[in-house]
Amino acid sequence: MNILSRFGKPMKGFGVGDIGPISLALGTGALVLAVVVMILATVKANVTDGNATAVLNKIITALATLADWYPIIVVVVAAVIILGLIVYFGQKTGAGGSA
Repeated sequence: MNILSRFGKPMKGFGVGDIGPISLALGTGALVLAVVVMILATVKANVTDGNATAVLNKIITALATLADWYPIIVVVVAAVIILGLIVYFGQKTGAGGSA
């Protein structure tokens, strides 16, 4: 089931069908972050004003900090998907398992 079609419905976690859209969103986010940092670095190389350079340095540092957190975000999303699958299959088979 698509993530967008699940809005308004009670959700207990993500399922197998959500892996594709989430992966696409994370990949797109990483590409956008990389392109923005490359553009800012190019602009910074062409700017001669000291104040503008300082502002660009702060922005690039902030984006680098976000990029440092990106692997943690990916691990958390993967954990949420795995836990959602465990809860889903746990409810389907029953709480006690097989004897």
